[in-house]
Amino acid sequence: MRGLNVRDEPAKPLAHGGRPVWDPRHHRYVPYVDMKVERGGRPIRDLRFTGGMLESRKVTRAEDGKVRVGFGNQMQYLKAHKNQEREAQFGLSPADQQDVAREMRAEYGEEWRRANSR
Repeated sequence: MRGLNVRDEPAKPLAHGGRPVWDPRHHRYVPYVDMKVERGGRPIRDLRFTGGMLESRKVTRAEDGKVRVGFGNQMQYLKAHKNQEREAQFGLSPADQQDVAREMRAEYGEEWRRANSR
């Protein structure tokens, strides 16, 4: 992950006064950002602390040329929902949309061009 939001902008930094979490190494509650940085992470929303949210992603629906991605774990869904309220992280950024279009043109060539010229 590059630490970008859905607008291809750098993700907001994590708040230093944010929600405390239990740190089993020190047997006390510490701000989430402090524990993440102490364990080698970056102080931004990059979905790279435990990896649980990324591992929980899955396709929940695919039909009529549309795909919906969700979370297979309720706890990860709730975390993702809360994060999305703070700053949009899930979706296709402009760069992602260009990548998808490039792949579709490469895969479907003339069919893709005809369908998108209407």
